[in-house]
Amino acid sequence: MLKKYKYIIVVIVIISTLVGCTFNSKHAEYISYIRQYGPNELSEKYYYHYVRKEPYFYSVLARFDVDIMEDYEIYVLDNPDNQRIDDYYGFDSGVYFIISEYKKFTDKPNYYEYTLLFHDNESEQDQTIICSEEEIIFDKSKDGLRVKVADKYYFLEENAGEYSLEETSAPDEDETPQYESILEIEAEDGVKAVFSKKYREVEYKYQIGDKTGTIDALDSKYAPKSALSDNYVVEDGKVIGIVQYANLYFSRFDEAKNHTEYKAVKGEVLYEFDLQTCESKILYRIRGNKKLIIGYKNGLVYLYSKGNVIEHSLDSGEENVIYKIEDNPEEQMSFNWIGNTLIIFDEHNYVVVGSVKVEN
Repeated sequence: MLKKYKYIIVVIVIISTLVGCTFNSKHAEYISYIRQYGPNELSEKYYYHYVRKEPYFYSVLARFDVDIMEDYEIYVLDNPDNQRIDDYYGFDSGVYFIISEYKKFTDKPNYYEYTLLFHDNESEQDQTIICSEEEIIFDKSKDGLRVKVADKYYFLEENAGEYSLEETSAPDEDETPQYESILEIEAEDGVKAVFSKKYREVEYKYQIGDKTGTIDALDSKYAPKSALSDNYVVEDGKVIGIVQYANLYFSRFDEAKNHTEYKAVKGEVLYEFDLQTCESKILYRIRGNKKLIIGYKNGLVYLYSKGNVIEHSLDSGEENVIYKIEDNPEEQMSFNWIGNTLIIFDEHNYVVVGSVKVEN
């Protein structure tokens, strides 16, 4: 399932610490990034994405089959000059998606019409759930997917293959200040921690119950304009995560992960924080942006550099190239983990450029 918020954490602000690939091209304005961290325990079969059909960016929706490593177009707009696929939310059985269409008339005012549909992967059929002149928006909060129409919120309900909307309450509003990023972490043994970082402050802070302090290992001259990342795991009572140091403007501090400028990135680290002792240390460090961290699990760090996916052992220091992109894109890419499979996506041309399954 393509879920942007499938974590135990609540991620309030994430931009400056997200990671991805490195380019040797003057065309890359934004750094590549991890869309779904891993390797992980996800068992979804499909990765959903747009397909770019010149000159249209959002006219085709496709799914990439993780098992057979093949792409398949599941919906193509009839009139891309006046239509656009606004958003989607997919899982194994199918995908919800929203289409907006600009309606032109000679005898009355023009207007937009919005349609929410469901594509069934077994039957390959599409079902219209609702049409509205009010904008339809997906709200992907930590509580699950909601659909917003005008000022009302709905959950999507399924009954015997038929889909409908059930009105519900609005999600809780984000009250975190723009200049602060927060992670709420819960380990398997029930230990809860809150990590926080404020703009222009040096310290990365933690709170576990009544105990508070700083994550000393993350001190850096680039820390004041860097934030936290939702790219982490908890192993044996230790948080192991990524922080990307970037010289960001205040206005960029709480933007989406795919808007970190390439030139702003100064380096990144893989850090460890012990939830019992509150001690921290750096497990792996990168200076500059010639090699970036794209995943971690069980003592193995996954890196990207110059078209190569590299597996690095923290125990031995040994590095092995496990995958090479044949035609390395010059533009921004995203890295998407589904279980032990890494899917590499060209965010400019909207195409899967590589995939590899790791043994971990």
